[in-house]
Amino acid sequence: MSSPSYPGLTAPMIGARLRLAAERSHALLYARLRDAGYSDLRPAHFALFQFPGPHGVRPVELAARLGMTKQALTPLLNDLERFGYLERRRAPDDGRGRVLWLTERGLAFVGAIKEIMTGIEAEWSERLGADRFATLQETLQELTEGPA
Repeated sequence: MSSPSYPGLTAPMIGARLRLAAERSHALLYARLRDAGYSDLRPAHFALFQFPGPHGVRPVELAARLGMTKQALTPLLNDLERFGYLERRRAPDDGRGRVLWLTERGLAFVGAIKEIMTGIEAEWSERLGADRFATLQETLQELTEGPA
């Protein structure tokens, strides 16, 4: 007896393939960051470091960029401040406002992310071959920077 066919359940489409590749790179990044001594952070914290990161922005700006409320962001910022990754300083133009600044540990963390991701890209380039990887990079840039 053959199994029934369900539309959409046969093979991943492009969006799913892109998500799976992103999830794979994130899993490798998280594991390597833990190995590098950043085991105090959870994936929820990593979201705050998405390019261009939290350095020099107000919390409300970061929340908007990440698509979250300031109330949802605040506990994560509290953690990062307590763990020594960032500090809140008075905004120079507004005595009540705050601006986020990465500490030496925060800057080292961003450096570790860059170094690890560069390594992952090198591994993927070796796996695919330099020409195919370059084509993938160009294609993804075109898809993410062009009109919707």
